Amino acid sequence: MKRERIGNGIGLALLLACFGFSLVGIMTREREESQEGAVTLRFAHWQLEGKLRDAFDTLAREYEALHPGVRVKQIAIPERVYPQWMRTQLVGEMAPDILQLGMMGNNEDEMLARFFTPLTAVVDEPNPYNEGTSIEGMPWRETFVDGLSGGYNYRPNLLDYYGVALSLHTVRVYYNVDLWKELFGDAPVPANYGEFIARCDDVSAYAKRRGVSLIPIASSKNNGPMLIDRIASSQTQRLVRKIVRQNALKNGAIDIGLGYLRGDWDLDTPEIGDLFAIEREVAMRMQPGYMQVSREDAAFHFLQGRAMFITTGSWDAPSFRLQATFNIDVFNVPVPGRDAPRFGRNVLGPASELGVNTGLTFGVTRLSTQREAALDFLRYLTSSRVNARFSELSDWMPAVADVAVPRSLQSFAPLSDGYINGFSLRALGGETKRTIDKNYHLLSGPYGSIEAFKEAILPEFKTAVSKDMAHQARIILENVVRQDITLAANRQVMGQPTEGAYSVADIALRIGKATEAQNEQEATHAWLTEILSQVQR
Repeated sequence: MKRERIGNGIGLALLLACFGFSLVGIMTREREESQEGAVTLRFAHWQLEGKLRDAFDTLAREYEALHPGVRVKQIAIPERVYPQWMRTQLVGEMAPDILQLGMMGNNEDEMLARFFTPLTAVVDEPNPYNEGTSIEGMPWRETFVDGLSGGYNYRPNLLDYYGVALSLHTVRVYYNVDLWKELFGDAPVPANYGEFIARCDDVSAYAKRRGVSLIPIASSKNNGPMLIDRIASSQTQRLVRKIVRQNALKNGAIDIGLGYLRGDWDLDTPEIGDLFAIEREVAMRMQPGYMQVSREDAAFHFLQGRAMFITTGSWDAPSFRLQATFNIDVFNVPVPGRDAPRFGRNVLGPASELGVNTGLTFGVTRLSTQREAALDFLRYLTSSRVNARFSELSDWMPAVADVAVPRSLQSFAPLSDGYINGFSLRALGGETKRTIDKNYHLLSGPYGSIEAFKEAILPEFKTAVSKDMAHQARIILENVVRQDITLAANRQVMGQPTEGAYSVADIALRIGKATEAQNEQEATHAWLTEILSQVQR
């Protein structure tokens, strides 16, 4: 009984301590934000990688030195809880002024339109922090390497920019240099898929011979598909040219999904059979059960020296270099060459990375009371000089056009030569991905097979693809309705005296762009609806 009382007392004391700590934090924040003439900016993100938070903190202090009346507070939220935290903050009208965009689920456009400030008019203006540089006077959006053309920056369905990016990322295969030299001496790293698989098998043979715990590729549910899908997409490079009828220099989920529903391809198409075969080969070189492993656990496995390779983005390079007790280097994801005996028949060549969009994107929340200060801080972070300093401090690649990629990051620079990549089945949409992932053990497991996997997904596959295409149709229709209101408002003010930032020419240009976009979206919606109706007959 006495022990129980002591335990309860300790629990109550801890609860009161936590309550007091939270209360002091709230009171301190309110006191800071209510100081006369002071502006407190809060920005939140989920990037907990090494060096990044320190880089943000350093740049925030430097910004405060330039603007004595402004305080900048960084809020770092763990990736696992960021989506729930962000939604709670937005719905509860408690969100920070600036939020990292991403992890919004299937209703991304709805979330952006409802909770974030459109930045189109702002990104069309020059960034004043670029004065004296080679990009002085250019519209802000044109100062980025991709022109803010995709990702969470520009949303074509909404016809608006919602974010600005700080970095650019590519995916590479990391390897343990010390272990490589121990096993292979001065042999060069794999230059193609065949060499990569051969080295993976050499690692497995070495581990068996020595009786040590060592696997070829450390993987997880996050970075396993990065490698598998990148390699497997090589098998649909030629097929996608038959499917995409607009002869566009890209392929999207709608093109591929409708191609399946039209009968342009199915699970028995030879290229899809090769896609399954190459996926199984790669997955068998990963640890069993990797689809139940988090990316942190896979990284821990690699950093403990228990794996030769791991595939991840350039965002992990600083953390790996800080934590590893061995030397680390990277090489490009190896794909089969055209002359490969098994998989070369489907390949055009290595995939170009010039279409990679900038990332680490931040948007301004719609209810922010410090909107102008928030925009100014984003201009500061994405100016030529400061973005170069950000890259130097964080070891992340820059997003601004005239900032050179640091020497230490040259191996991550986007590949300029190459072809348009093919597609993986996971890219068709959420329903299709769920159907594949829940049965993937039948393809990737030691007792699985291509036949068993196809047999498991076949009864659900057409329904899953149809649901994903119907979801795309709903999104398009919602955006058309939303933009119709904006389009009607612009047409209404065309004949009125102009006031504020927009001239008649500006409004006419917006009407022209909106009309073109609406026509395209309505045509796509009609196309989707027609194919889906044929499937249901």
